[in-house]
Amino acid sequence: MATNQLTDNLKDQMHDRMSSPQRAGADLAETAMSEVVDPVAEETYWRENYAARPYYDENMPVDMFIAAYRYGWESRVLYDDMNYRDVEAHLRREWNRNVKGNDRRLIWDKAKHAIRDAWERVTNAFRAREKSLRTG
Repeated sequence: MATNQLTDNLKDQMHDRMSSPQRAGADLAETAMSEVVDPVAEETYWRENYAARPYYDENMPVDMFIAAYRYGWESRVLYDDMNYRDVEAHLRREWNRNVKGNDRRLIWDKAKHAIRDAWERVTNAFRAREKSLRTG
């Protein structure tokens, strides 16, 4: 399953559990967060910076991690009002459920660091944007 299908499935599951006002609020928050995330810029950033990350492995090219980075930044948009610790178990279950039969997908223990990295980068960008909007 492609990463965007994976995050679409997560979004559908979350929306199914929400009341109408919660869904409306989640949609607004997702829109605000998605304004911060430029997928092309994110992928470029991670391609340029993977080698400097503590989980870098010269035997594992960045292309092996791109799906994990994408999953991290897309999941951050979906769970904009939650912190990583609150959703990590759910992200792990979904990642592992979709890794079966996909030899090119990293196992969770390898992917989780990249997922968290991308999550944190988007979180920091969103906070910086909010701060700049408040301070004018």
